[in-house]
Amino acid sequence: MIHQLTVLVIEDHPIVLAGCRRMLEDRQGIRVLEASTGAEGLRLNAEHHPDAVIMDLRLPDMAGFDVLQMLLTEHASLRVLIFSAFEEPAMASRALQAGAAGYITKNDDPESILEGIEHICRGEIYLGRSMAIHIAMMGIKPVGDPFQDLTPRELNVLELLSQGLSMYEISQDLGVGYRTVASLTANIRKRLGIPNMFALVKFAIDNAPIKRR
Repeated sequence: MIHQLTVLVIEDHPIVLAGCRRMLEDRQGIRVLEASTGAEGLRLNAEHHPDAVIMDLRLPDMAGFDVLQMLLTEHASLRVLIFSAFEEPAMASRALQAGAAGYITKNDDPESILEGIEHICRGEIYLGRSMAIHIAMMGIKPVGDPFQDLTPRELNVLELLSQGLSMYEISQDLGVGYRTVASLTANIRKRLGIPNMFALVKFAIDNAPIKRR
């Protein structure tokens, strides 16, 4: 483990935050900073210039990808490990494309946090075991634009899902039949590697505003 390492944890769930702190502090030479909001994380990053950040993508005050971009703009050499409940390969792909150095999920072994920090601070890219398996099984590259294969109509559907509309409401908004919307959402899930509608809605909300062509 690298000595005198400063790690900033940005996580709004108190139990998860406390667990990360205990695990990191059990290793000698690690100083832990804590933030429960994106704004607080940005402030601590500017003040302390940590070596690495562990952050969730779902934060109470800001979009996770916006926080990631601002962290890296402020501190270009920063190494960021995403620690998320989202297990969709497309989410990990987007995070790495946006500049994150690693991605683990909250279903990974807790030791993945320490392992991930060690890897990214050596300049490597790190994927947790569950995400690495997903990507290997689906043949999905861990980088790239997750929206690049979606049609304009599919992007419209994804944007409306992010606004909380049901499939019936989307059909009314777009002036198409319910079955057409169901078919479009099925295509989106297949292309993004998302297993069900609940996960698709979460993905849409977390990535709003959706890219348009």
